[in-house]
Amino acid sequence: MGPLYPISIKKLWKLISQMPRVLKVEDFDKFIFNYLRSSNYRDYIRMLRALKLIEGEKEIHVKKPKSFNAFSHLVYKYVMENDGADVLSAIDYLVKNKFAITPKTIQSFLKRKGIRISVHRVKLILRYLSSLGILVRIPILDLIDITDFDKLMYGVLRRFSPLTLWELIEKISSMYNLDRSEVIKEICVRITSKNFILEFPHNLEFIITLIKDKKGYLDCDSSAIVLSDKITDDDLKKIRNMITVYKEHLRIENNTIYLSEELFKLVVVHVKYF
Repeated sequence: MGPLYPISIKKLWKLISQMPRVLKVEDFDKFIFNYLRSSNYRDYIRMLRALKLIEGEKEIHVKKPKSFNAFSHLVYKYVMENDGADVLSAIDYLVKNKFAITPKTIQSFLKRKGIRISVHRVKLILRYLSSLGILVRIPILDLIDITDFDKLMYGVLRRFSPLTLWELIEKISSMYNLDRSEVIKEICVRITSKNFILEFPHNLEFIITLIKDKKGYLDCDSSAIVLSDKITDDDLKKIRNMITVYKEHLRIENNTIYLSEELFKLVVVHVKYF
């Protein structure tokens, strides 16, 4: 995986256009710095090396593309070979299925496909492709039926996923002027749906395991998990350990685990892409 740096493609082109074809190594850094007058001038040097436009140790030899089109093609080829193709395939899928195009949603989609990439790297790729005119922004209008909470929740996640449960509740209540407590209940009913993926901090994933194994059920009126008679001693031990770690967010009374709203800030919800 080749490196990418936070630079301006147009500045890089202007720089290489002005550079002599050969520079002594001691003059090279000075020339770049004086031309750019920027604290990140070394990123431009690194990018020139990554693109193989400069080479040499004692003397720096500069390979000048014949035109901006030739230079753009070189940058495009480099970006595509270094995660750009994956990012474009993610954008293609997200656009076709009316998902929001953000660095987070792109990263999340690629993660589901087994491709590891940071949000920072996605941002850099989007920046490069936008500079090359490969990507353009256009406004998109969409209608959501606020009487259908399934579509409403899916629509919000489609645009902003991933969100914490807390952020999801806040967005839905503020965007559609709905009562917060009712939004919590509605989300609670749907949160274990196959359309959504929940990401828990370490140990907390046992909460959802209890529900899936039918050892407890969600009481959405009180934001609690009522334990069933299927609970084993081993389960109780895991629950106690979980409560010890997250004592500020969980408490157990009369066979019921109560969840604080602060807990919602720790659980991340992803919309299922495929």
